[in-house]
Amino acid sequence: MRIEKLDAPWLAGVLGLVPDRVHGMRYAPLGTGQVADTYRVSYRVDDAAEQHVVLKLTSADPASVTAGRHEQNFLREVRYYQVLAPQLSVRVPRCWHAEIDETGTDFVLVLEDLSACRPGDQLRGCTVDEAVAVLSEAAKLHAPRWGDPALRDLAWLPGTIVPSDAALAAGPATFQKFCHRYTGQFDAEITEVGRYLFDHLAEFYALKQNSIDTVQHGDFRPDNLLFGAAGDAPAVAVVDWQTVCRGSGVLDVSYFLGGSLPPEQRAEVERDLLRHYHGELRRLGVADYTFEDCWRDYTRFAFQGYWMGVLAAMAVKRTDRGDRMFAAMVQRAGRHASDLGAVGCLG
Repeated sequence: MRIEKLDAPWLAGVLGLVPDRVHGMRYAPLGTGQVADTYRVSYRVDDAAEQHVVLKLTSADPASVTAGRHEQNFLREVRYYQVLAPQLSVRVPRCWHAEIDETGTDFVLVLEDLSACRPGDQLRGCTVDEAVAVLSEAAKLHAPRWGDPALRDLAWLPGTIVPSDAALAAGPATFQKFCHRYTGQFDAEITEVGRYLFDHLAEFYALKQNSIDTVQHGDFRPDNLLFGAAGDAPAVAVVDWQTVCRGSGVLDVSYFLGGSLPPEQRAEVERDLLRHYHGELRRLGVADYTFEDCWRDYTRFAFQGYWMGVLAAMAVKRTDRGDRMFAAMVQRAGRHASDLGAVGCLG
């Protein structure tokens, strides 16, 4: 669906309202998403106060459409709201309508308006109290389908896709290009973490492939979180499910903590934060996963933020904020992996 097709009768239909009673509909762009277009839609029912929903739909940009179809981003997000969201207790925007065409291209979501919440910011990061709330939601995402083999029956939910041997072999060269672009921004210790990772990409992918499966967000970081501001707004809501996949839940946690807290603070509190997450997993029914196993996986997946930062920096259109964000991701993830002693643990 494109925004030009939005009208009051269509909106009334998907919201279960009488079309003749819906008035004053208007919309405005919301956010700066690159894969889909998002709008805040306002309307009135009779003479009642103005109400709002969020409309997420196919991008007007052809390149974004091609990328979203190729990576099945549109299909994954729609299916998440249709299939998985009702089964999981993680707080997400309520979904009133979700549909996608058979090509996996033309889609629309009608979602709860959470404008009362504050969007997270990758550059600003999170406070420790916010991190506790986020990890509570992470456990609600991961625990219900922890180790569930039936996830493999969901054809639209991919697991780890290992690149070709040629692509893996090209990893060190890609890292060198990244280092050249960001010359002088990272010290030798951070650079060494990246060199080790990109020399051992096959082992890193094997680690992800062989981990305990659950529902994984895939890009679990502040930019994809909303924090409650006042009133009845949720403490944390998780958004942007275009990267949802089947994989390790602890990868989400390590990726989030490594990239969201200042390194010195993170080093002081991360074991306690991970114990909180592990305790929530146990409370929600995950009984056969020890804290020692959790810490081991958390350590090995500290590379995820580094990997994501480098690949995203070299794949998307360059912007000033993008450069600052990717550099921050790599810096924090590199320090995370170094602090945990992750270098040497692959394979």
